[in-house]
Amino acid sequence: GDYAEALKIQDRLMPLHSAIFAEPGLVGVKYAMSLLDLCSDEVRLPLVGLSDGAKEGVAAGLRHAGLLD
Repeated sequence: GDYAEALKIQDRLMPLHSAIFAEPGLVGVKYAMSLLDLCSDEVRLPLVGLSDGAKEGVAAGLRHAGLLD
């Protein structure tokens, strides 16, 4: 019920959401999880890995959210 706090959290996570879904599929989520040492960033065909620009965006989004140093 705390709208102000919910809005702060949403603002903190929005860059990460945008970066993760910048390219098709769930490879952005998998890459983010790999940066947090939760899994490998390897994907199977027909999926392909993220571009370098998308990887930078995901890492920046994780830092903005306070999830990555």
